[in-house]
Amino acid sequence: MRLGPSRLIILSNRGPYTTAVVRRRVVARRSAGGLVAALEPVLRSQGGTWIAWDDRPPGRRRPPALTEERGPFSLRLLPFSEAAASNYYHGFSNRVLWPICHGFLDKCRFDHVFFRDYTRCNLEFSRAAVREASRRDIVWVHDYHLALVPGQVRTLAPHLRTLLFWHIPFPPAWVFKAMPWAREILEGMLGADLIGFHTQDYVRHFLESCRVLLGLPVNEARGEVQFGRRHPRIIACPIGADVEAFDTLARRPGVLLKAHQLRKSLGVDQIVLGVDRLDYTKGILERFLAYEIFLKKHSQNRSRQVLVQVAVPSRTRVHDYALLRRQIDETAGRLNALYAEGSWVPIRYSYRSISRESLAALYAAADVALITPLRDGMNLVAKEYVASHTRNDGVLIVSELAGAAEEMEEALIVNPYDLEKVADTLRRAMDMTLKEKTERMQALRSRVLSRDINWWVREFLRAAGFSLARSDVHRGAARPAGVPFEPAAWIQPVGRLGVREAN
Repeated sequence: MRLGPSRLIILSNRGPYTTAVVRRRVVARRSAGGLVAALEPVLRSQGGTWIAWDDRPPGRRRPPALTEERGPFSLRLLPFSEAAASNYYHGFSNRVLWPICHGFLDKCRFDHVFFRDYTRCNLEFSRAAVREASRRDIVWVHDYHLALVPGQVRTLAPHLRTLLFWHIPFPPAWVFKAMPWAREILEGMLGADLIGFHTQDYVRHFLESCRVLLGLPVNEARGEVQFGRRHPRIIACPIGADVEAFDTLARRPGVLLKAHQLRKSLGVDQIVLGVDRLDYTKGILERFLAYEIFLKKHSQNRSRQVLVQVAVPSRTRVHDYALLRRQIDETAGRLNALYAEGSWVPIRYSYRSISRESLAALYAAADVALITPLRDGMNLVAKEYVASHTRNDGVLIVSELAGAAEEMEEALIVNPYDLEKVADTLRRAMDMTLKEKTERMQALRSRVLSRDINWWVREFLRAAGFSLARSDVHRGAARPAGVPFEPAAWIQPVGRLGVREAN
């Protein structure tokens, strides 16, 4: 059936907009990322509410209660106390769920205070959703920050239809059970009628965890778990990139000029590109070490290519990330000091945020994309790179431990821990014939363009029993990321819904 009169109630940790005070006026900018680009047009078409954490620092001016006409959907921001927010986000989300789901048990910190406030903040999301939703509406919960919300919504309003999409990997049961609250997280997730993951492997791991840790009957063939009288469905539905945006950008004269100027300024035959958030799961340090092996084995080619690595700042308050940044800085400095020849250095490393237009120029300029995370739920950089190569050139090297590898068989697949093999694959990419590059990229582009972010929204809702026309997804194109605009009356904080710090 179609969504019809049903509205979407979207719940995510981050909202679709950021706000700032410019010349004593509040302006909003659409957040970068495919999820916002895909869901904003649907909300404008269907109506609904987006509920997110109000993560602005205490004391920063909030959007006033504006008097403009209400828009087609509302944004509700939930303010939490500083301590509760820290335990919910920096604590349980990023020091428990993030590392354990990526298989980094040594990075976990199991603190009961983290889980207490994670539970409380999830409950505030759930209460806000129940207040906003009518009987016909669909509650769609996103990601590991809100794992308990489906179960809480089920308790508060059993009639509501609830969906959950898990955007990061889901680990095997023997890894997940190391977390003291593994059973509570599973039961919370099972409050949803439909649970989506990127790959079939993650589906199998989740079903195994339900069987082993909860003792529940599982039907692997149907992708169902018997949870009391209910049978939640579990599916693989790989998210796509905002392909249209990058394909369009890569054809713009200004972007092509930037790409040409970059190649000219670097003065090399081939550019190898890495783009990642600064995170221990992304394998940046291992990538540098593999590149060092390449430099040692192929010294005659040293001045012919360069590795351009962009690391986007992330979770700067977490000690592990500060330590990782220092290690990466030191490794890049060591390799540049050791292997530099004249004005040429092997690594151009930048630690900064980057605009979508600049990113598209980097993609278009790069001969090889070296995407080697140690573990990744999907990795949309790989898909964005392919979308940006409109001339069917370029070579994609991708980690077999990224969800994207399951769909991108024409890429060169590597084990990111096998540094020698990564170095050899890099040489293979550089020596590849134009004919082979074209054939591989054409196949990759065909798949990436057909299974984009809008396809993902339609496919996931179809699996939940609802259909969306293509016009519903594209209608009222989303605002470009980063472009300021005046916020309408629907951008408002919820009020006193924040979790108070316990004495």
